[in-house]
Amino acid sequence: MSPESQRKLRQQNNIDDFFSRYTFYDLAYNARPTEINGFLGNVQLQYLDEIIAKRKANFHQFQNAAIQNPDIISLKLGHMNIVSNFAMPVIFKNPKTFMHYRNKFEKNNVEIRPIIAGDITQQPFYKKYVMHQDQCPNSNLIHHQGFYFGNNPEMTEKELILLEKLLER
Repeated sequence: MSPESQRKLRQQNNIDDFFSRYTFYDLAYNARPTEINGFLGNVQLQYLDEIIAKRKANFHQFQNAAIQNPDIISLKLGHMNIVSNFAMPVIFKNPKTFMHYRNKFEKNNVEIRPIIAGDITQQPFYKKYVMHQDQCPNSNLIHHQGFYFGNNPEMTEKELILLEKLLER
């Protein structure tokens, strides 16, 4: 799609830059080359324990920083034995605080994304095909007050420290 077409769709649907790459304007397929992914996954299996351990350690470092910040809603993890996530979700107590931290992360060139593309009921394709708009308060809260950033097992100590500092109040 041309940049001009993208701009028009974003304007018509009131989509800002943060949500623009994760906005779905119509129904479509999300096809991927599964053979290549299968090959890569098989190669990575030998490193699985190491990847899980590193992501778990990173998560605990991020989580320890997040729980010190009263602007962040704490994650409830008591039911989980291991958290080895691909991304760290961060949900803020209000939209103003969300914008503050969104700007803070973006100014430091940290890629952040809406948590699972945000609230699906706010996607243009959903509004196009679903006439009855359900109220989803938790999804709406996450949509307007949350984002996630990557938890890559190859992160450097410098990257981990930066993320910790960005999570500080």
